[in-house]
Amino acid sequence: MEEVRDEGRRERKKRAAREAILAAARACFHEKGFHGTTMADIAAAVDLSTQTVFNYFPSKDHLMLGLAETLTTRFEGILRELGEGQGGTFPMLTAMLADGGDFLEALRTVRRDVYVEMVRVVLTTEGGRPLVHRVDAAVSELLARNQAIGRARTDMRLEGLTQLVVNSVMGSLLRWMADPEVALEQQLVACAMFLHETIRVRPR
Repeated sequence: MEEVRDEGRRERKKRAAREAILAAARACFHEKGFHGTTMADIAAAVDLSTQTVFNYFPSKDHLMLGLAETLTTRFEGILRELGEGQGGTFPMLTAMLADGGDFLEALRTVRRDVYVEMVRVVLTTEGGRPLVHRVDAAVSELLARNQAIGRARTDMRLEGLTQLVVNSVMGSLLRWMADPEVALEQQLVACAMFLHETIRVRPR
């Protein structure tokens, strides 16, 4: 029994250290950018040795995957919230993206260069593939719920609708990443309006 408790404590300690390292990496990347941040910077921010940070994350790309996983989990939670809301997905999404909303305020603090690196890592590494599949699955589940209650068109296959949503959102993000003059919130609001008009049930 004591061994089980010790193992539980060790796992909790590891998880806490991992989360602390990721939080420090997020702060350092925000302050200095991806390329301007070193593993030593992150280790100093969390008061650990550089070797300890390397033990958890062998490279900055692995750190970026960890941050991408955290973001994916948050995205899954947002989609579940949208699917369970009584007022309909689009009105809830519009409210989340409204000026002054917490979600929109969080988006305004995102650095383009950091998200460029995150997309690179997710799309070009083995560890990124499960995250892409998780996003597809969460979007598909939300669309299926809306189809079941008559709020999304059923004349298109669910797989096609899912890819339409994912590709449209990714296109908006890539447009923002490529052009410093583009505001992310405006891209996402325009994307949400386009998807609403595309996915809503067509009058007979």
